[in-house]
Amino acid sequence: MCKNIIRQLRKLDHFLRNFQDFKRKYQALNAIEDEQMAAFLFFKHLIARHENIIQYVNTYNKNMAYTMVFDFIQSSIQIASVITQISGNKITLMLVGSITMFIITTMLRLSLYYYHANELLILSQKLSHSIWESNWPDETPKIKFMVLIFIMRVQKPLAFTIGPFSQMSIVSFISILKATYSYVMLILT
Repeated sequence: MCKNIIRQLRKLDHFLRNFQDFKRKYQALNAIEDEQMAAFLFFKHLIARHENIIQYVNTYNKNMAYTMVFDFIQSSIQIASVITQISGNKITLMLVGSITMFIITTMLRLSLYYYHANELLILSQKLSHSIWESNWPDETPKIKFMVLIFIMRVQKPLAFTIGPFSQMSIVSFISILKATYSYVMLILT
């Protein structure tokens, strides 16, 4: 799921960064005589790829945003309640072991979600730099205009969301840990 979108963004980044080389390959592959037409069609193809990525992220957010809110809240409360369970019970090796395993697996699950969401955020922000570093000034005015519009479009980074509240990222993962700490302190006092 997320890995595929990240892979698609990495490919798009590579194509943009090496626009001149891939433009020539696209021209040869599609037997296009005019180099300017090949550049136009290839860039149009890259824009379509970017639009597909945007649609996927928007669909994901539309369908999963509120689920992620509940996951955010549930994870924080669950970790906090498990940690506070130690304070009321006799501490045994079995209790500490099971709580430790639960916390580790929950943290691993959350870190995987938020790591991939953070990658999406970073890679989508990187696209404008990638096209900027290519030889786009050597292109026709039509392509230059398309590049500038593309750069303006990618200024708004793609991100998975936690409902209407926040974007999923490493920062929001740290927020879960902070919320967990707050719940533990609230319960223990």
